[in-house]
Amino acid sequence: MIRRIAEYTVKPKSVEDVEKIVKEFVLQVKKNEPETIYKSYRRENGTSFIHFMEFPDQEAVERHQKADYTAKLVEGLYPNCTEPPKFTDLELI
Repeated sequence: MIRRIAEYTVKPKSVEDVEKIVKEFVLQVKKNEPETIYKSYRRENGTSFIHFMEFPDQEAVERHQKADYTAKLVEGLYPNCTEPPKFTDLELI
């Protein structure tokens, strides 16, 4: 399994738009990647988000990264971030 998180903060005026984009993205992941676990959380401060993802293997990661719905997320999300999202790989203990 490959596990990672993505963390980012968006501009306050963009929170509603980003939430809509993320919700649609998560639906597309569930629909098109049944083997992938993908969850998105908003932090208490209201503008910071964490995405948790778990892929069965590297091929699944690559399919996810190349998917049109991932490109749509990046296109809608990144311009609204205060800085680029930070990705961190996780190791189960």
